[in-house]
Amino acid sequence: MVGDPWCPRHRNVDDRFLANGDQSGGRFYHGFSPKVGGLYRPSAALQVFANISRSFEPPSFAEFVQRDTSGSTRPQLDLDAQSAWTAELGTRGRQAAVAWDIALYYAWVRDEYLSYQTAPGLTQTVNAERTIHAGIEVGLDTRLATGLFADEDRLVLVQTYAYGRFRFDDDAAYGNGQIPGLPEHT
Repeated sequence: MVGDPWCPRHRNVDDRFLANGDQSGGRFYHGFSPKVGGLYRPSAALQVFANISRSFEPPSFAEFVQRDTSGSTRPQLDLDAQSAWTAELGTRGRQAAVAWDIALYYAWVRDEYLSYQTAPGLTQTVNAERTIHAGIEVGLDTRLATGLFADEDRLVLVQTYAYGRFRFDDDAAYGNGQIPGLPEHT
C-alpha cells in the first residue's frame, strides 16, 4: 500500500505487474470522530458512566483490495468508509470479594463492512447502508480465596458475558433482519 504517511485515510494501490492491464487506483476518506462523556463516582468503589461517540473507519488494505476468480487484484473504489454514532451507559465497581463492569450500548452504523465468500478462498467486501448494533457487556470477578501459597496469591473466578443484537435497519433486501455470522450470546 502506498500513501501519504500524514494522511492515514488515503488508500492507494499501484499495479506494477501490468500483464492483465493497469488495475491501480486510489481514494481519499475523510472523517470526524467527536466524543463526549461523563463519569459519576458516588463512592471510591463505584462508578457510573455515560458517553456518546462517533467512529470513522476507512477500509483496510484487505477490504480495499479485492481478488477476483482469475487471481487478479483490483481496488474497490466504490467502498465507502464505515462510521457510527454510539451511546453507552454503564457501571463498574467493587463490593467485598466481587468486582463488576457492566455496559449497555446502542450504535447506529452507516456503511458497515460486510464480507462474503464469492468462491472458495475468495471474499468480497460490500457496504451495508444502515445497521444497528445494540447489546450489553458484563464482566464479573469473584475472589474465591487468598493466600493459598503466599500472601499475594488470589484465586479469582473471572466471568464475561456479551449479548449483541446486530441487524440491518430497513435494508432494501434484508429489511430489519439479523446480520449473519454474529452470535447473539457470547
